[in-house]
Amino acid sequence: MKKPVALLFKDHSQYDVLGHFAEAATLGFTNAGYDVDIVDFRSPSIKNDLQSALNRRPSLALAFNAIGYNIKDRSGQSIFDACNVPFCCFLVDHPMYHLIRLDEPNQNRLVLCVDPSHLNFLERCYDNISAACIPHGGLPCFLPEIPFTERDIPLLFCGSGYQYDGPEKILKNLPEEPRHFLTAILEECLTRPDAALTDVAAQHLTARRGDVPRRLFRNFAQGLITVDQFLIATRRNQLLSSLHRAGIPLQLYGNHWEHSPFASSNLFQIHPAVDCSTMLQLMRRARIVLNMVPSFPSGTHERVFTAMLHGAVSLTHRGTLTEELFTDHQDILFYDWNHLDASIERLRPLLNNGHALAEIARSGTAAAREQTWGHRIASLLEIIQR
Repeated sequence: MKKPVALLFKDHSQYDVLGHFAEAATLGFTNAGYDVDIVDFRSPSIKNDLQSALNRRPSLALAFNAIGYNIKDRSGQSIFDACNVPFCCFLVDHPMYHLIRLDEPNQNRLVLCVDPSHLNFLERCYDNISAACIPHGGLPCFLPEIPFTERDIPLLFCGSGYQYDGPEKILKNLPEEPRHFLTAILEECLTRPDAALTDVAAQHLTARRGDVPRRLFRNFAQGLITVDQFLIATRRNQLLSSLHRAGIPLQLYGNHWEHSPFASSNLFQIHPAVDCSTMLQLMRRARIVLNMVPSFPSGTHERVFTAMLHGAVSLTHRGTLTEELFTDHQDILFYDWNHLDASIERLRPLLNNGHALAEIARSGTAAAREQTWGHRIASLLEIIQR
């Protein structure tokens, strides 16, 4: 019997993260009995590669962050509509960063989000959008595990840093009314770490204008990108400052930290940003991997799972999904935004207790084996086959 075909897309992405996701998704399709064609937009033979893949009549196409969203035939119709191929756009960032791609009409499109609040956002922006929620998946480790006692990175964080003096600085180029409006949203989010930015924004907008047409909210959402970036920067600085006050050493990889107050610290060793492959090698050497993503209040980031799958302990903020899947101090470590210094202080005894950390890492690795991209592909196929 002829196998169904899954078409996957790859392209340039920051640190080549999406390429790794596509490779991991390939395993999920293969395990489900699919043949897989990968079309790489960086290839000089992209047109021939795409046509060859479409000639195989794929059962579906999958693109992380909607790579390939604007491929059209000569009549201007989406190639996925013309070929009647379901186009699965797996958004691993907040949808507000991909509105231009989502504006493109496509009758056969299914949008996949990693957080329930992202679905709420899409429904506020678009009529009759076909969307579902599937969490981030972890990248499995295919290399021998480094014994916990031989790991030479006590605490690792990978992520960029931005130094903002305050809301007024980042929003200063806006007219007075929208600047004050967005600042009010930002200030509320800073006091409500469990609230989704776009939910808070919708509440403020409704309170001011009543019922908000979808097109208006979609256009308004462009301004929320600035607020989201400020929130991420602020939370990262708060978290790292708490670690610094507690005297906890950190290996820090990412852009812009060399211009931060941490650059002169003897506790923090700052390194340039690294690609995904190098990050995975660092995780294999780490005892604890720190995670922080405010944009996913009810979901989580792939690095939580990936760190576990590479034998490290994940240290992350509490969230609906992570608390459902894991138990604090059993297979994961949580910190609490509302009591940040206190929760970081509770970690101090563990840092010098290699045996306890090794037990948490071992349990975490076992628990995360059901949270890979392969398992997420199985969930996707269930949705499509309904």
